[in-house]
Amino acid sequence: MLKYMGGKAKLAKFICFRLNRLVASPSVKSYVEPFIGGGSIARNVLTSKPRLAYDLNPYLIALYKALGAGWLPPRHITPELYKSLKEEPSSHPAHLVGYAGIAAAYGGRWMTSYAHPVVAKNGHPEHDFQMESYRAVLKHKRSLKGIEFACSSYMELEPHEALVYCDPPYAGTTNGYFAGEQPFDHATFWQWVRVRS
Repeated sequence: MLKYMGGKAKLAKFICFRLNRLVASPSVKSYVEPFIGGGSIARNVLTSKPRLAYDLNPYLIALYKALGAGWLPPRHITPELYKSLKEEPSSHPAHLVGYAGIAAAYGGRWMTSYAHPVVAKNGHPEHDFQMESYRAVLKHKRSLKGIEFACSSYMELEPHEALVYCDPPYAGTTNGYFAGEQPFDHATFWQWVRVRS
């Protein structure tokens, strides 16, 4: 849904083909996604069972909740507004910070540099990341219906009889994800997975 660094929009149909078969099992009571990111997977898991989506980024969760409640994002975030949202996030609505932090950030990397439209030699926009993000949100926001969003670390989750899909930050990457309080610890994450498998 969101053009998010590391997002799975192009792979969602392949991943969800398998997940939709697994979630249909009578032994599975819910679907849990600890790293919702761009939302491309959770919104394509088709089930009447509870779908629970988490992320450590409170602004991202606020954005998903606002979109689910009918909020429409602005078509364009100016460089001045982006700078203010980045430098003084507590002075703005959390859902707007969440939207700008991805949709107005270069390459969908959380609050990095501002995504200016790329202008071709003829003077017309060749690539407008913000407009692409805006259109994607409008196109897919209805598919968020029925997903419960909450801000939480995967370490606080104890999924029971659930199908859990994890797409954590990639090892060796530090830029572009919401960092929270400390760098992502992959060894701790894999231990969490092993204990619950």
